[in-house]
Amino acid sequence: MNRILASFFLLAVGTASTPAQTAAPAVTVARWPQDRVAAISLTFDDGINTHLDFVGPILKKHHLNGTFFVTTGMGPWEKRKPEWKQLAEQGNELANHTVHHPCLLAQIKPHSQDYTPAMMEAEIKDAAQQITQLLNSHRGLTFAYPCGNMSFGKPQDEVAKRCLVPSLRFRKFHRRQRRGNGQSAGSRPTKRFGDWRPGPNRG
Repeated sequence: MNRILASFFLLAVGTASTPAQTAAPAVTVARWPQDRVAAISLTFDDGINTHLDFVGPILKKHHLNGTFFVTTGMGPWEKRKPEWKQLAEQGNELANHTVHHPCLLAQIKPHSQDYTPAMMEAEIKDAAQQITQLLNSHRGLTFAYPCGNMSFGKPQDEVAKRCLVPSLRFRKFHRRQRRGNGQSAGSRPTKRFGDWRPGPNRG
């Protein structure tokens, strides 16, 4: 009888303590500045002249900022770097849209169907280097896929190569940047939202 009572007592104690052990953790919600209910991201692709001539001044007039995905092999970037830097200094983000804008669309050249992994890596890495050098910055960069194409190579290879693009975006360039920030090449990357965001699906 004593054994039965002892067993019942232990079972009751264990049952009573279970809710405390399985209680859901407290959840906190990060609010937008000034308790806004939502946020809108203004993005502009390709880095063209109208971004500097019209978009930048309009944003400044209305006290807004945007993200400009620049293609660094195009004339507007190469010929107007001081103005792009000034745009960034005004609070706008300059982001990576590759060097030459390779695309799977037939009417746009270069065609990314002709690209190898090494060529695509160079497109992403070289553009990132140019942007960070202009801004004298070592932070991660937001990236937008040209034409929204998340793959490259021949049609029969596109599915297999689709998974390569995120790793190409990060692999070599960001390892060098982390070393510049005092982190080892093999350290775990900092979880910056901007490092991995794919960007819009157009442009």
